[in-house]
Amino acid sequence: MLVYTKKDISILRSIKLKSATTEMISVSIKTIQEDTNLSYLKIRQTLLKFIEDEFIKEGFKKGNAKTYYITQKGI
Repeated sequence: MLVYTKKDISILRSIKLKSATTEMISVSIKTIQEDTNLSYLKIRQTLLKFIEDEFIKEGFKKGNAKTYYITQKGI
């Protein structure tokens, strides 16, 4: 398990507050960016850490954008 910062947790919280819990109900990086005011790069790096620890998974694409949802382990 990696070490997480407050910004990392705010990203996870943003996904949870959007009730993104399935592949169909998931959020894009743009949506997370609007909620947290963090940079695209910071969000992307954090999402990769969360995927590695299985806190989130990739959902279905929305157009060309990848989407993400929180797993039971992330809740």
